[in-house]
Amino acid sequence: NQQVKFYDSTNYLEPLITGDTWLTVGWSNDIIPILSRYPQLRAVIPQSGTAIWADLWVQPANTLMTEETDNLISQWIDFCWQPDIAGQIVMLGKTNTPTFINTSKVQGISDSIQNLLAIEQELLEKCEFLKPLSLESINQYEELFLKMKTG
Repeated sequence: NQQVKFYDSTNYLEPLITGDTWLTVGWSNDIIPILSRYPQLRAVIPQSGTAIWADLWVQPANTLMTEETDNLISQWIDFCWQPDIAGQIVMLGKTNTPTFINTSKVQGISDSIQNLLAIEQELLEKCEFLKPLSLESINQYEELFLKMKTG
């Protein structure tokens, strides 16, 4: 608690940019865009692992599933997992793909975000995929976070 300057889930990057703090924990979708504007900053994944989250594709619950629909979904996923297409997804979306690709071969990917978009398998195995919390876990989290904030 003595090493924490403040708790903020929305404005945590500004103090880092201005030099008021020298370290922050944040979401890659917040951090990646600022790395190109602030080359003095670096982003790392701890060797002990990190939390992993994912954008999801969903289909409405009332969708009529037919063999044709199922085939189209499979074709779409197969298309997106092709190495060349996955590389374009990484380059344009500045995001990971389910298939490991070597981002150094993808034009438009800066060195500052290479390690965030191409996580080595050994490190990936130490990471935890974020899943929705149970109500019991949410209550426990809120209780512990309040205790931590109040000292």
